[in-house]
Amino acid sequence: MLSCPVTSDFDQHRFIFVGGLPRSGTTFLAQAIARFPGVSDLTGTGVKADEGQYLQSVYPQQRDAGGSGRFAYSAKMHITEASPLVSEASRVALWDAWSPYWDTTQPMLLEKTPANLLKMRFLQALYPTSSFVLAIRHPIAQAMALRARGWTRRPVPVLIHHWLTAHDVMTGDLAHLDRVTVVRYEDLVAEPDRNLEALQSYLGLDPEPTGEEFQPGLNEAYFRDWNEGDRLKTLARRTSVAWFESKLRRYGYSVRSPTPIGPMASDLPALLPPDDGGR
Repeated sequence: MLSCPVTSDFDQHRFIFVGGLPRSGTTFLAQAIARFPGVSDLTGTGVKADEGQYLQSVYPQQRDAGGSGRFAYSAKMHITEASPLVSEASRVALWDAWSPYWDTTQPMLLEKTPANLLKMRFLQALYPTSSFVLAIRHPIAQAMALRARGWTRRPVPVLIHHWLTAHDVMTGDLAHLDRVTVVRYEDLVAEPDRNLEALQSYLGLDPEPTGEEFQPGLNEAYFRDWNEGDRLKTLARRTSVAWFESKLRRYGYSVRSPTPIGPMASDLPALLPPDDGGR
């Protein structure tokens, strides 16, 4: 474990890193967490969505690895505690890049970057007090949201494959982390108070209703757009629907339904597992 230099106050804070593929709800999830007592996020940065990736030069940015629908394929985006980037210099450089935009009088400091889901082990090695919050969303809705924003023109089946690649890497890293939870976009939108109160408990805060509301029905709208022209048959021609189904059911998803069809697999650290207990 790296030792903190005496000139820093890293050890005076807990770090919250939010990650998840672009258009998975990371922005409004991070904004909701930032309104919890004792939490400060990056503000006034002047960069896209106040994401920490754009303020630093320690690790690659998503655009360096092909952008929103490609970056998970790049080996350089998956960074672990074994990376030569794990160093005192890296920790100081990230702190120096981010701390001017945090209210460092607060005990918990939040940074949101989608590709955090591929570098949690690296961030934990630098900042051992880290907690990780990962947002996931149905891959068809996530893919259609990317296309609607004009961030990619890749076909939906190709983007589903990228989704699976990213989340396979993510799930392989979970056992190496001390504090991590996974929040499904659909669960958060359906029951915001319930999920955010559970998230407060996860962060060691007294749970209180937040009054947050999120726009419902977006997944369904994206599915309607995707199904025009019978896209499910197009998907079947490109690859096996059964193969996608077997992979997505681990996360409680199906290519045939815009809403979850069941809970996440029991070895995923869900915020609200089926018995409603906290994690």
